[in-house]
Amino acid sequence: MPYAAMLLVVLFWGSAAAVGRSIGDAGTPLQLAVWRVGLGLGLLALVQAFLVLRRRMGRRGHEGGIAAVLPPGRSPDGESVPLAPPPRFRSAARLLPIWIGGILGYGVMIWLFFAAARATLASHLVLILSMAPICTLLLDRAVGGGRGHAGVFLPAGLSLIGIAIMVGPSLAGSDASLAGDSLALLALLAFSAYTVITKRYSGGMAALALNVHGMTAGFAALWAMLALTEGRLLPAGFDAREQGYAIGYLGFASTGAAYLLYAWALSRLPMERAMPLIYLQPVVGVLLSVLWLGEKLTPNILLGMCAIVGGLLWNHRYTRMPARPEMTRRL
Repeated sequence: MPYAAMLLVVLFWGSAAAVGRSIGDAGTPLQLAVWRVGLGLGLLALVQAFLVLRRRMGRRGHEGGIAAVLPPGRSPDGESVPLAPPPRFRSAARLLPIWIGGILGYGVMIWLFFAAARATLASHLVLILSMAPICTLLLDRAVGGGRGHAGVFLPAGLSLIGIAIMVGPSLAGSDASLAGDSLALLALLAFSAYTVITKRYSGGMAALALNVHGMTAGFAALWAMLALTEGRLLPAGFDAREQGYAIGYLGFASTGAAYLLYAWALSRLPMERAMPLIYLQPVVGVLLSVLWLGEKLTPNILLGMCAIVGGLLWNHRYTRMPARPEMTRRL
């Protein structure tokens, strides 16, 4: 079952770019972002409310299903030990970095995702966003964290070469767009910044509560921008039923359910077994863009995909290796 859950996660995340592009010109990217984040937040909030209700009812012991995804923790004697105080007891000062990260990761990133999906090929979008593990690692090291192998820059360079090979024809004119690819890169940076911020300032907060806080901040920022820039309090609806299904899929499946399944699978699988499956995401995304949207699998896209996936797998190998101990001088 955990492997099946991981494959569903790969499908949900890998298909997001193709589904986002299939929506076409329905609504603005900002309106679509409000829809997606709002639906995903609604699902996670319902799960969190369910878990809080279960705790208040005093049910103890092992709980299966989704309740076991994010338990408060267990002490050696089996007693329940909260990893962090409930969100309502946290000060605004402690939550401020989480909210800022949420604005970047769930606000700016999703907004740019829809803008890029409208401007470039879905295959380009999914391949660029698949570089999130490497981009996050490099950004973390740039701000003073992420001590480890200096060799991690080599797989990052390989993936960047893959992007250059893939994006190159956009400069001379093609079905892709250099502006759209640039928006995808900005979306990648926004998501990586969110990951680095939440890693540093989560303070032991349970993962579900962390994501609910982040999505709430992102949704609030998107809603405020919608009111300020487009003069409306609610995003527009959809003329075609298929477009409504697409945004529902992106919100409930690719944003909400995918996170829950991912957390559940990681609680049952070693990281070294789970992560290689995630690296199938760009392959799934490219295949869907070719089979569903009719995009051409050109040589540059194929070579770029090979380089990006190769860099991801190479990066995974380095991050699994223990860092070399530094030589110390004994006095």
